[in-house]
Amino acid sequence: MTSWPDVLDCQTSDVDLRPRILAELTTTAWSIAGRGWVAADANGGRGDLINRLHQAFAVIPDALELSA
Repeated sequence: MTSWPDVLDCQTSDVDLRPRILAELTTTAWSIAGRGWVAADANGGRGDLINRLHQAFAVIPDALELSA
């Protein structure tokens, strides 16, 4: 099994924030997908939840390009 620091080729120190950011983005994508799915009374079953999750992950690159 490969660990995230090995996959990202980073140090496991507090200096490299990529593992933490990856975890936050993953958690946020699941939260957004799940919130919309529950608000829709879980219509569409697990397939709809997975589609919502894919949509949430798909917008991450565009969101990262936003500037303040």
